[in-house]
Amino acid sequence: MLSRVTIQNYKSIVDLTLELGRFNVFIGERAREAPARGGPKVHALRTLDARPPWRPPEAVLTMRVGIVAEGRGDLGVLTRILKGAIGVEEDDVDETDAHAMRAEQRGNWSRVIEECRDRARVRAFFEVPTDETKLLVVQLDAAECALAGYDVERPQAREPMRLCDRIERMLRGWMEDEYAEQTCFAIALEETEAWVLPLYVADADTTLIRDPKERLKNTLNRPNLFSDRERKRLFAKELGEYVRMREVAKGLARRKGLDDCSGRNVSLRGFVECLDACATAARSSEQPE
Repeated sequence: MLSRVTIQNYKSIVDLTLELGRFNVFIGERAREAPARGGPKVHALRTLDARPPWRPPEAVLTMRVGIVAEGRGDLGVLTRILKGAIGVEEDDVDETDAHAMRAEQRGNWSRVIEECRDRARVRAFFEVPTDETKLLVVQLDAAECALAGYDVERPQAREPMRLCDRIERMLRGWMEDEYAEQTCFAIALEETEAWVLPLYVADADTTLIRDPKERLKNTLNRPNLFSDRERKRLFAKELGEYVRMREVAKGLARRKGLDDCSGRNVSLRGFVECLDACATAARSSEQPE
């Protein structure tokens, strides 16, 4: 199967390489002047995936995902992971406004906890009639777990998954196990930036990196990683945290990149394994009897 096409010195195209997926749509602007015969030609090309990362037909799911996330950046990372893990597109993601309250009003983690306790929007998501399989993702960073109101004690030993388990049990308790079989918890150690870092650093394990948010910021500012123009755009305030983190995390939207990153961060691996299990259960339920 072709994976790459290179075009050189054709019409206005000097040198262009396109990475191909399983299905591709070629689009581009019309040429400024149509040739005398044959109509307008497309000179500037790019590819759009017409489907999620390819899987056998029986593995393609029709799924709608609801997300309760701390922040806009977390939401951007999660949309990439959902596509890489189970092929869910951005248009099939619903979100609550847990991330919308300003930090000076209340910590974003406390909004996630409030959503889990109240569940009004969660119930509304599940109760809307649809033929699609539904999945709820609840995301919470572990960084602030010791704060009042969060109140999850860190294990004495360096056992990261024990901390994830404690946070998940807390959230399940507040949700009273409602929709338990349709919920995946995205507990990030210590922040979702640690899930993105393996795309850019050579560390064997990013699970226990201190201040992964600052580490990622410094890493993205390294010389030669981006051009000055790309770096300026990426860090422009008007770009917004959702778009910025979604772009930075785009390597997670392909299964190969996601598997590499989850192999170097145990909390990401736990989330991906949960998504895989939910997808397997959903595929089983969609099979005709």
